[in-house]
Amino acid sequence: MKDQIGGRSVYVLKSRTDSLLSCRDAVPLKLLANRLALGAATATSKLEGRLAREADIRDAYRLTPPGEARGPDGDLLAFWREAVRLRANGTGEIADLIGADLANGAEVWLDGAQERARTHGPLAGCAAALRTVLETDDRAERLACLLSDLVLARALNRKVLLPVSAQRLTKAAMRDLTEDAQGAELAVQARILETVEGTIRLARDLARLAEALRTIAPKLRAKGSDQAVALFLAEDAVAPSGMLSPHIQGTRTPMTARAARRLCDRLVELGAVRELTGRPALWDFAMSQIAARSHSEQEQSQAHDHVFDRELADLPCELRWREWMGRIEAILFASASPVPREDLAKVVGQEASVDLLLDDIRAELKPRPYELVSIAGGWMLRTRVRFADAIKAAADLGERPPALSETEMAVLCAVAYHQPIDRAGLADIFGKEISRDLLARLRYKDLIASGPRAPRPGAPHTFVTTETFLTTFDLQSLRDLPELELSQA
Repeated sequence: MKDQIGGRSVYVLKSRTDSLLSCRDAVPLKLLANRLALGAATATSKLEGRLAREADIRDAYRLTPPGEARGPDGDLLAFWREAVRLRANGTGEIADLIGADLANGAEVWLDGAQERARTHGPLAGCAAALRTVLETDDRAERLACLLSDLVLARALNRKVLLPVSAQRLTKAAMRDLTEDAQGAELAVQARILETVEGTIRLARDLARLAEALRTIAPKLRAKGSDQAVALFLAEDAVAPSGMLSPHIQGTRTPMTARAARRLCDRLVELGAVRELTGRPALWDFAMSQIAARSHSEQEQSQAHDHVFDRELADLPCELRWREWMGRIEAILFASASPVPREDLAKVVGQEASVDLLLDDIRAELKPRPYELVSIAGGWMLRTRVRFADAIKAAADLGERPPALSETEMAVLCAVAYHQPIDRAGLADIFGKEISRDLLARLRYKDLIASGPRAPRPGAPHTFVTTETFLTTFDLQSLRDLPELELSQA
């Protein structure tokens, strides 16, 4: 199966990252990478249980004098800033970042995750990398997210590594992933895809504001202003002392402390940069209204403003149809019970035919060991019957006793054909009392449930079959029960 989010999301991911990298002259990629590194450091701090604020992490990195220890927060940001400079296909650089001992194991983990990405799609590869690392060490969140980012970059044939995996992940989501909780991988994939989409929005904002800064740069008329503007377009925060003076960072261009301050004042006056609140030593490139807010406010705003796009009008017709197919397949894959048609219709365009989409999915699954079936008033994915022996052998099930005894099957059959029926009605059919324990076992297996009260003295409870009953016996509805052949006395 392809990626569980979006089915053919490899096409969507590639097209969106292509659009990002094709306009690298407009998008300040270094600034984008450094902002993502700061976000990844903040998110990783939460995953590792330190809960450091974004501003504190930035300060620990920026304001620590040379030669002094930055502390865990500063080192965390340094890690992610080094990560964004990795070549996605390089191995030596990874060893320099995480250490030679871990690098050998990391390459093995990457190989497995990349194979998963090739067969199931990039997001499935990311989830595989996260799971593999965390199953080995549940405290290695930083390494797990790094390898996930590498898998994504390699799967999309990108040389640039952008730290997106950690941004929206939570400790609970990672724990559920390693425990194979229902829907856990789907949730992780969704969070990574949301971050990719958020990165595209951030890149567009940065491109627009970078153009504005480049436009006003000629008005500065100061020696070194071009190099200073280039620095603002590369760093998420700039300190006049140390980064602009006595030399502009990365250049040999000298600038006095007074000139650096005057330059920053002029940029503020022109609305191009802003002083970071409460941190007079740092200056930051003025972002959009969303970027100027705190990280938590951004997440709340994006969650509030996000509207699920059913129509996908910006995609070509073929990709739109494929995306709709992928959404439906993802929902079916994540659900342990049949999904009604009306629920599937919520994720596709108003003009899309759910039935035709299901037909196309069914056709594509013909060579696969699982199939799309209509059961209990809905749809679900299920392994084909001919693979039952292989599944039993792999799970080492051996010769297990039947799920239902003959008596339980007979009682279940009676309930199915005569529902709603109470214990007295069952006693009339079998000529003896049916034990409460037997009925409790059928209820425990979710094959029967309580029905309406019987019109008898005392209004006893009745029993009816459940959706699980229909699913277990491959029935669309009770009308599909076979006709009873009653013997003549």
